Amino acid sequence: MTFGWQRSQVGEIDALALDIPLQATEKTRFQATWKDLAWKQWKLLPGAENFSGKLEGSVENGRLTVEMHDAKMPYETVFRAPLEIEKGNAVLNWLRNDKGFQLDGRHIDVKAKAVHARGDFRYLKPEGEEPWLVFWRGSAPATVLRPGVTSRKT
Repeated sequence: MTFGWQRSQVGEIDALALDIPLQATEKTRFQATWKDLAWKQWKLLPGAENFSGKLEGSVENGRLTVEMHDAKMPYETVFRAPLEIEKGNAVLNWLRNDKGFQLDGRHIDVKAKAVHARGDFRYLKPEGEEPWLVFWRGSAPATVLRPGVTSRKT
């Protein structure tokens, strides 16, 4: 006997581990690996196919490594047609502590039918200060974004 969800191949979760301290849930730790997951668009989350990756670390300090191949990403509120991804890779690292929040995107390389984007970024939100965002291509910042200010470096 098979169920409907078993007939649709939505990928494989190889490992999933959670350690949730009941008295300090902000210290939750996790580890997961998966291959070729797929889902439909849900609210602001775009749909995806052939999404593989690894998640490790904690709410405070972690890493997400992802890869996509031969996939369509429907995102009706942003794109007229699904974005067709030939190949995509990214590594996201985050750090959250009393000084604020930092998200680093490294080794981002997405090749789609109509565009090829490569580079890195850093989003930083220091506690009590305005956030900022920097994009890199190569070793120098390409664009620095702060609220109300945009500067370009070449």
